[in-house]
Amino acid sequence: MLPFVSWTAVNKDPTTKAIVDICIIYELGSDSYFLRVSEPDLDVNEWRKCKELQKRLKDLMSAKAQPGHLNGPPAWVDLEQGCFKFDATIFTRAPDTLGTNVYVKTLGPLQIGDPVMCKEHQQYLESEALVYEVLKNSPHVHIVKYYGCVVKGTQVVGLAIEEHEEDLTIRCKQTDRPLDIDQVVRDVRAALKHLHGLGYCHNDVNPQNIVVSEDDRAVLIDFDACLTEGLPLGKWPLAGYKGEELTTSCKDNDWAKECGGAHRASKSAAVAWHLGTEALNT
Repeated sequence: MLPFVSWTAVNKDPTTKAIVDICIIYELGSDSYFLRVSEPDLDVNEWRKCKELQKRLKDLMSAKAQPGHLNGPPAWVDLEQGCFKFDATIFTRAPDTLGTNVYVKTLGPLQIGDPVMCKEHQQYLESEALVYEVLKNSPHVHIVKYYGCVVKGTQVVGLAIEEHEEDLTIRCKQTDRPLDIDQVVRDVRAALKHLHGLGYCHNDVNPQNIVVSEDDRAVLIDFDACLTEGLPLGKWPLAGYKGEELTTSCKDNDWAKECGGAHRASKSAAVAWHLGTEALNT
């Protein structure tokens, strides 16, 4: 019996654009497996070929790395445990052919095999999907575009969103390319005001959750901590500059109240600092 590749994703070095690793979910009979490999000289399309995958699995089965880790044996995926059930009355199904510039957020290799982490991932992924469905009906230019749920059988195995190669931290390290920090702040502030206007708070605004488009405009991503204002937080504390005493989803979580002087030396931290000093109604 040949394995059937149902999903692949390529991770690239943000600076060199070289392939770092390839993640694969494949089916064998009624079971699903996750595989993460590092072969930059091999095109991802080769991994999609069932016979090629079968041949390479023989070598990976004896690898010393942990199952599901880089260049390790495949890890069995319990879709019932790590994913949530697709409901067509609530969620949008992503197109079967996603094309380029699409990132699929799915179960990470470190979560596979850990029942507690799988359960948390299931909850966060479903919560994030619900937020994306709201945003799909009320989009904003500075909030990442959502294409829908990637479905395998009856389960949602990932969320398809627009891909951006650089987050704010990475972009700020490129000292040879000037970045208009004030514009970035304006973009993020506009995204947050839109989100707040819908009754939601992001609750995890930090430079890793702000990506930069090719024309250096900021886009807010990662909504797995996003909740309706007033609800108890599920993921907290998330950013180093926020206090542990905050326990509910609120607008204050999205505006940094303090940032150590040493951190303000970096442009990305400057954005968080600037957001914290901005009045919400300006």
